Amino acid sequence: MFAQQAGQSHVLMLASAGLAYVYSSQGKLQRAFAVCQDAIEIADKFRLRTNRLFTAAACVYAELSNILVQWGKTEPALQAARKGLALGELWGQTDTIVLCLLNLIKGFSFALETETAKFYIERARKIAQKVSAWFMLFVNDFEVRLWLNTSDTARINSISPHAFNKLRLSTQARLLFQRNQLDEALYLVDQNLPAVLNTSSLDAVRLGIVKSLVLYKKGDKPAAITALKWSLEQSIPENYVAAFVCEGERMEALLRLALSQNINREYVRQLLSAFEARRGQAPTPIVEPLIEPLSEREKEVLHMLDGPLAAVDIAEQLFVSTHTIRTHIKNIYFKLGVHGRSGAVKRARELGLLG
Repeated sequence: MFAQQAGQSHVLMLASAGLAYVYSSQGKLQRAFAVCQDAIEIADKFRLRTNRLFTAAACVYAELSNILVQWGKTEPALQAARKGLALGELWGQTDTIVLCLLNLIKGFSFALETETAKFYIERARKIAQKVSAWFMLFVNDFEVRLWLNTSDTARINSISPHAFNKLRLSTQARLLFQRNQLDEALYLVDQNLPAVLNTSSLDAVRLGIVKSLVLYKKGDKPAAITALKWSLEQSIPENYVAAFVCEGERMEALLRLALSQNINREYVRQLLSAFEARRGQAPTPIVEPLIEPLSEREKEVLHMLDGPLAAVDIAEQLFVSTHTIRTHIKNIYFKLGVHGRSGAVKRARELGLLG
């Protein structure tokens, strides 16, 4: 009976993640978020009932992280990505691992923590090279977006035509804009926006944002405001934030101009607050916090892992079964975000959990 329930729940996680992905791809973040929340509630109930980690929930956390990044909720997004990564590594599901790494890149890029984002880009690239060319395209696109977010002019100008053609349309448009190829950027947007709008409101908004920035830089403020107003109205139902904030100071100036003209005041104020929060964001410490706090019993087992005792010996000393100890150890690895005993001890020392 247990195996049957676990199997059904596993299928449900995969189906939920797939549905959330479809909604997110269409830009329907609110629906995607609701699907993820329902699935995670099921996974949490499973863990409480069985004291077992539900590793298939990794794919749901990957989707949840993506949604939270788009909403500009950096810390919750990073937390969800870390959970998904830890579960994905226990599960051994490579696709999910790469997706979680990509979301960590998005989160740290949004937070302007460039070096940390670069670290995860290299980690994702090493895995993606072994998995599929499709994932490599995503990694390369995310790396270019990081350069765009940080205005890394040298790298932006170094991209070859061959590499350019493999980027997403919105990334291509942003790249042309930052290279000051304004007419080319405007042509690309106008040629592709109608088709993109039929498939993804978020990608359409990204193109609309580039159009508003191009027109603003060309000095056509009325047309820029018209394009921005369209992007804002498309964004309000799903609360897109990162698409605007990642464009930096020029977008902030354009939004302030929109505010002065009473355009979508409440939403524009929200976006401007996100710019302020991003500037004042404290850097994420090198030693990241625990995914979840350790229980008192887990802390006790952790201290015993910092020694020569095997799992069976720890079980004897604590008067519990070896199976129970192995469950505790598995939970400890998950919460510390590590793979094995030596990694757990090292991470615990970094966090000050061991003397």
